[in-house]
Amino acid sequence: MRRQTIGSPDEESLAIHEQMMGFFDMPVMMLFAPQGDTESSQLPVKAFELIFKEKTVEFAEIPVRVETGDAERIGVEDITKGAQAQGGHGRHLDVHLTTETNAIKMFYSRLKIVRDYVVAVKQQKVPMNHEVMRQIDSFIARLSNERDPHLQSLLDEQQLSVLTSALLAAITKAEYVNMDMTAKRQVAMNGTTSSVPASTSHHQKRRAPKRVRNKRD
Repeated sequence: MRRQTIGSPDEESLAIHEQMMGFFDMPVMMLFAPQGDTESSQLPVKAFELIFKEKTVEFAEIPVRVETGDAERIGVEDITKGAQAQGGHGRHLDVHLTTETNAIKMFYSRLKIVRDYVVAVKQQKVPMNHEVMRQIDSFIARLSNERDPHLQSLLDEQQLSVLTSALLAAITKAEYVNMDMTAKRQVAMNGTTSSVPASTSHHQKRRAPKRVRNKRD
């Protein structure tokens, strides 16, 4: 693979290709342009193969299709495994969570690219590629068909557990408020009741000596 402006192979590319033919029977030449057109839907990669005619040798362009799978995930796992080896076995959970987080971030970035492309096509900023749109539609349909019913039931159970916990918390808080108000009302009622007999007995003690003095008179 060479990095150059996308076009036809030049003499330098041909010399490199001839050297590779000493190791491989039919090597494929790939030209990669790191500074390609950002608004184009085509990848900045072209592949060529040699075609031997009667007295000449020509490069013929062959179609290129780039597919991504678990290669990126494996690369991320290799990095995290190296970090685990340096950090010890106690960070196994952290390494696992880091791997899952990186995979989710990568998946989100790809979805964002697809979304931006669809938005750009809708706004007529880039021409529509019907093959790409069919692949997007097929991917969405496959996601809908591959929905696991067990996963949905698990999500329903988790949601029910969360709602039940929230309901129990609300009931507990209401019971606490009720007990607090009952205790305060009981204290207030006991204070009022205990103050009335004390006042009555005090008046009775003050009136009693008058009655005794009247009898002596």
